[in-house]
Amino acid sequence: MPKERPDYRDNLERLDAAFPGQEMIRKGELAKWLGVSVRTLARIYDLGGGQYVTKVRAAREMSA
Repeated sequence: MPKERPDYRDNLERLDAAFPGQEMIRKGELAKWLGVSVRTLARIYDLGGGQYVTKVRAAREMSA
């Protein structure tokens, strides 16, 4: 079983606080929260296709 990255839980908690009650986040909302453009978000993080990303995947990518 793979080990969690050190900041994964912290990032997931921050995402939960910023987007309560949502499991899926629009990439535009995530980019705005991070203070970057959607284009920069796509370049920096591997979040897959589509307009939405799960909090778990976002936290995992932010911890890389």
